[in-house]
Amino acid sequence: PTTAQLPPADGTVYYYAVIASTPNVPNCTDTAWVAIKVNDCAILGSIGDYVFIDQDASGTQTAADVPAPGIKIYLLDSASKKIDSTITDINGKYLFSKLPLGKYSVQFVAPIGGVFSPSLQGGDPSKDSDADPLTGKSGLIILTNITPDILTVDAGLIGEGNCNYAPPTSVLGSYVDACKNKPYPTLTATMTITGSGTLDWFKTATGGNAVATGLSYTPTGNVIVVDKKSLLYLVGTVLDFSDGLNGKGFQFVNPNASRTCGCGESFSV
Repeated sequence: PTTAQLPPADGTVYYYAVIASTPNVPNCTDTAWVAIKVNDCAILGSIGDYVFIDQDASGTQTAADVPAPGIKIYLLDSASKKIDSTITDINGKYLFSKLPLGKYSVQFVAPIGGVFSPSLQGGDPSKDSDADPLTGKSGLIILTNITPDILTVDAGLIGEGNCNYAPPTSVLGSYVDACKNKPYPTLTATMTITGSGTLDWFKTATGGNAVATGLSYTPTGNVIVVDKKSLLYLVGTVLDFSDGLNGKGFQFVNPNASRTCGCGESFSV
């Protein structure tokens, strides 16, 4: 048995656990203490809600509207200085959390081709667009002890809006397996776009004439493998098949050739 432990006298709230034997044996009890330290915890707030594509340009959310993912949003202090930023998620939602109480505003950034809806329409703060049509800024947002969380700061977008394309397979570092002397595989892409849009396929990264439009494209012909050294002399070559009166067969049309035979089956560079 020991004497009860005495906690330090610092004003902290303490609870005591008394341990006694059963059946009770004289002097066979002990007491221990556990402290609850009380802190002055600051109340933190949050600002957030939703960015939507305003299909009818009404300035209010309707059943026809869809989320706008990937929209940049800045958090501004009372002096309109940018202090944080985020982007909307796939559901058009965003949130600035753990904010000290005070005065803030947010600024939405419209994507290329998009403009903001008329602001403060319809009388329902949870359904309207709070972004100024010209600046994308909201009005003053004040977080207090009574209302530390303001989760009704929305923005509506009109126009093409946020275009987020997943790159087509085999482009920008992705690869699709193909077999020598076999048909080309089908290339596929996924596309998320708010508003209307198309996905075009090109043979070069700099554009030119589109070879196809749509979420998939199957190149024509078979896969032909050329070693790197020979490729220098074959750039731009077209392998054509002729079935005219002068004979049938494959013909090479090579812009690099300095001389060709009449049949088109050989050339020199």
